[in-house]
Amino acid sequence: MPPSVSKPASRLTLVIVARDEARALLQAVGRALALPERPAVIVVDNGSEDDGAREAKERHPQVKLVRLPFDMGAAAFNVGVERAETAYVAVCDATTLWAEGSLAAAADLLDFYPRVAALAARVLRAPGGTEDPGSASLAKMPLRSRGLPGREVLGLDPRAAVLRRAAFLEHGGFEPRFHRGGDALLAYDLAAAGWSLVHAPAVVAYRPASSSEAPQSSVRNEILTAWLRRPLPAALRRTFKVLAAGGSWSALRDALRDARWVLRNRRVIPAQVEARCRRLDAAA
Repeated sequence: MPPSVSKPASRLTLVIVARDEARALLQAVGRALALPERPAVIVVDNGSEDDGAREAKERHPQVKLVRLPFDMGAAAFNVGVERAETAYVAVCDATTLWAEGSLAAAADLLDFYPRVAALAARVLRAPGGTEDPGSASLAKMPLRSRGLPGREVLGLDPRAAVLRRAAFLEHGGFEPRFHRGGDALLAYDLAAAGWSLVHAPAVVAYRPASSSEAPQSSVRNEILTAWLRRPLPAALRRTFKVLAAGGSWSALRDALRDARWVLRNRRVIPAQVEARCRRLDAAA
């Protein structure tokens, strides 16, 4: 069991990425600074056209503000994590509320399990509400969990995760070309290097309900991830399965536009990681 006494909050920074969410961002920063863990807070303004980030900085001078000139998608988290000065970084958007004590629990877990690179939070739709479907699906991934503080996963939600900063940056963070997503590619690379990602029920975040329908960009990214890291037969099977599940041919066409980039960056994952991927494919 991990230590029961939390250590100083200086171990962890909270990175909030927001785009044109002035009201939600102001509330998110206020809630973050009121947490008992007292994390350092970095706001990454992801190419916003409103004044929410400036107002948040004026109200809370202790917050570090990073303003990006355009929407970088999930890669905006990379910028925030780079600016952090702590070993661990929690990442979220302006609609996420962390439960009191969850960030301290996350830091304790990462202290106690040195080969865990990231924790996917248990995401609830509201205090006392039902579990978010995406979070529930992570919790049910049929991967080994022996010796880990929760179910091993090959993916996470960048809007509710706690990262080991050094491992995240060493393996490139979220791929900028994907814009949204990129967590599966990062998970494959971390697993290939011997790291684990874990769904941690003790780390709780609250988020409003969101649409479960995957945009075509997500379908494109799933196809690209398969061809970047999976063996050729598995990449083919995964492509056909994604398209058969409702992905449009336009998503495939978008993926084909990146064929040269894929060939330059293709690195097939080790057999033990591919075995986990096949287990997930079979369960899906």
